[in-house]
Amino acid sequence: MELPVIDLEPYLKITSQLGGDSAKAVTDIEVGFGKLCGEVSCVLKEIGALQVNDLRCLAEDNDWFLNMMEKKLVLRIKSMA
Repeated sequence: MELPVIDLEPYLKITSQLGGDSAKAVTDIEVGFGKLCGEVSCVLKEIGALQVNDLRCLAEDNDWFLNMMEKKLVLRIKSMA
């Protein structure tokens, strides 16, 4: 199954704008952030998993994380046997 990919860049852009001083800008940011979060919420409700694209992470970090999760899963399965 192909998991949906959520790009983290729009979230980072919105959070960097939270320092704005006008009430309208804050409201616009909150609406934009709410829409993005709603998208993630729907995906998690429907599928239960998603991929996150974060350009700040290196491929090596991603590989390390996946290896760690696989090892954890294997240990969990072995403990159930």
